[in-house]
Amino acid sequence: MKINKITKTNSGKYKVLIDDKEITTYDEVLLNNKILYKKNIDDELYEKLSKDNNYYEAYNKTVSYIMKHQRCVYEIEQYLKKYELTEEETTKIIEKLKSIGLINEKLYVSSYISDKLNFSNDGPNKLKENLLKLHIDEDIILDELSKIDKSIFIDKIEKYVTKNKKNNSKYSLYKFKQKITYELISLGYDMDLILPIIDSIKYDESNVLEIEYNKIKNKLSKKFSGKELKNKISQKLYAKGFDINIINEYIQKIEE
Repeated sequence: MKINKITKTNSGKYKVLIDDKEITTYDEVLLNNKILYKKNIDDELYEKLSKDNNYYEAYNKTVSYIMKHQRCVYEIEQYLKKYELTEEETTKIIEKLKSIGLINEKLYVSSYISDKLNFSNDGPNKLKENLLKLHIDEDIILDELSKIDKSIFIDKIEKYVTKNKKNNSKYSLYKFKQKITYELISLGYDMDLILPIIDSIKYDESNVLEIEYNKIKNKLSKKFSGKELKNKISQKLYAKGFDINIINEYIQKIEE
């Protein structure tokens, strides 16, 4: 096969015309295979040229991928799968990226945690769980989490509780505490951080009780009346977590 023309493009790549086939490649590929000094190539060299080109294409695209957003090893491995590289080629790319500082899992974890602390309600357990899903070494994760002052997580819990308490127009104090506790556990906080804040929650239930009473009464009054209606309403309110004494006091008050 004859090399008819080699042209450098504005992007820094090279277009090589071989017989009637044009390939776009990199200077590393040309230099490594001494293409600049050849007039003809055989099928074996052409195959090697294609294989090397795929490798450098994968490498350069991966660099661009990392420049947009920091990546961990697992993410790079998944990204490289589309290039159908050998395991050896994938490892070679990752090790090179590590050597020039474009992959740094310790820095990745630190940045990930910092972003989540600023832009999410995630607690330490959820942060750890999500990072483990990325196959990051647990010791790296625990080391970075240990650097976070516990007061930061306490403050996040307090803000979460305050916001939800302010928007609450449905739950009794008991049910609200139950709901918030479950949500905070799901967000990745330990009970030793949650409980002191949950135990300190107090608010006047009268507005919520009134709203729930009217909703239940409007629904049940279509089927029940008198004492039976009163008992049914009391049972429903009790099931929603309201104290039975507070329920009775409220019903007695509105019946006066």
